[in-house]
Amino acid sequence: MKWWITFMMICFGLVLAVVTGLISTVNEADMTKLSFLILGIFMYFSIRVGMKLRSRENIAAFLARGKFVASVLERIGIIGTVLGFIIMLSVSFGSVEVANTASLRCALQHMGVGMSTALYTTATGLICSVLLRLQLRFLEEDHV
Repeated sequence: MKWWITFMMICFGLVLAVVTGLISTVNEADMTKLSFLILGIFMYFSIRVGMKLRSRENIAAFLARGKFVASVLERIGIIGTVLGFIIMLSVSFGSVEVANTASLRCALQHMGVGMSTALYTTATGLICSVLLRLQLRFLEEDHV
């Protein structure tokens, strides 16, 4: 029951993110689209946790895989952070003329794109990892 309530709250949060435009903002800001890869893996494993709660087969092996996937979600978020910084630094300062304010303004805009990629992927990875670990904890408690 705990898992179902948590899963419904996650789905409600996703619907709310779509309605408020957060998903489209992330889509525009995340150049790598790793946030959506993280979200897809998270949703797949969330559904698998619910299926395991019903079937109760091979739960110990599934818990180990789930914990591994949760740590992979964090790592993908960190990879997105690194890629965002690379994008920010490589695109921003390549053709900056210090005396030209338009050039500086353009560089700052490019920096914003890279920084938003870094922050959105990190946030998505961490949030999805925490929520998946919470669901795995429910499965572990139910198994014991």
